[in-house]
Amino acid sequence: MYCENCGVELEPTVDRCPLCDGRDVTSVPSAVPEYASMSFADGESAVRRVLFRLVTLLIGTAAAVVLVTDMAVGDGLRWSPVVTLSLGAAWVVLVGPTTSVRIGTAFVLDVAAVVGLLYGIALLYGGTDTWFIELALPIIAVLAAVVLLLVVFLRRFRGLVRVAVVLAAAGILSTGIDLVIRGYRGMTVQPGWSVVVLVSVFPVALFLYLLQATVLRYIDLRRRFHL
Repeated sequence: MYCENCGVELEPTVDRCPLCDGRDVTSVPSAVPEYASMSFADGESAVRRVLFRLVTLLIGTAAAVVLVTDMAVGDGLRWSPVVTLSLGAAWVVLVGPTTSVRIGTAFVLDVAAVVGLLYGIALLYGGTDTWFIELALPIIAVLAAVVLLLVVFLRRFRGLVRVAVVLAAAGILSTGIDLVIRGYRGMTVQPGWSVVVLVSVFPVALFLYLLQATVLRYIDLRRRFHL
């Protein structure tokens, strides 16, 4: 016997369902009622909410402990503001994947968090007119531009070409940072140590690209056409 209300199997002598207290009993199994089901998107959204709360709780607790510890062991806030700023920037970077924010928006927020962190450190230690504007901002700009181009190009390629693109981006990034540092130090704006990086990564990137475009592509075509 089965309960027509909830579908649970009952003993032959039972005329009332002990689960839902229903009186409708049948000898044919009834379909289980349509409970609210959770789709994959709903499940993923729930996981993201849990991760968001967990990350926020952990970083918020760490920031509170840092501030309280600094005030308890010293005269006022000394080192805790820098740590708190770092935790805030880490929170912005970590919560991006736990929300429905698009990749472009998350990228802008991450860059803004890093800029805010460095600017806060500059304010605390009096470097807003020196290293922050002349060194930190240009390096962040170079890094943001390279990462943005990297994201765009990685979507268009696959296989070893992606590795080649990453290696080339690393060489370009090192060159940009090298030029910014040399300009900040008043040196001639030309590649210095970054030449070693370029000489190391570009031949490897070119080899991987040619390998993917020739040998591996030929093998892939043979497999597709069963040659």
